Amino acid sequence: MGIIIKPERDRDMYVEWSTVVDVPTAHGDRAEMLRILHADPQASRHAAPEQRLAQADKVGSSSQVGEFWWDDDVFVFRQDGMLARKDLVRAVELLAAGRDDEVLALLAPFDDDEDNTEDTE
Repeated sequence: MGIIIKPERDRDMYVEWSTVVDVPTAHGDRAEMLRILHADPQASRHAAPEQRLAQADKVGSSSQVGEFWWDDDVFVFRQDGMLARKDLVRAVELLAAGRDDEVLALLAPFDDDEDNTEDTE
């Protein structure tokens, strides 16, 4: 069971996101996501599914600590790059269609703030 993300404020869509492997694991409208969450045997470890979706509606995700809230514009995707929130719906659609390679085209590379050159002095 992962964090529930609401990709767009005005769209009836929710994405379950695994923070272990950094990918979507389920998606659907409110009714479908409630069905998925109620069927999960680990659901009792979290708030009630209705509460999790209400939290996502309010702040962008079910996280209680600010992860994936509305101000998070990008997410790490499988350690392959950064997926913009605006592209999350498209990425989920591509993954559901088995077109994983096309998701990679949506990713931005990681910022490399470190100088990886060796000091030769």
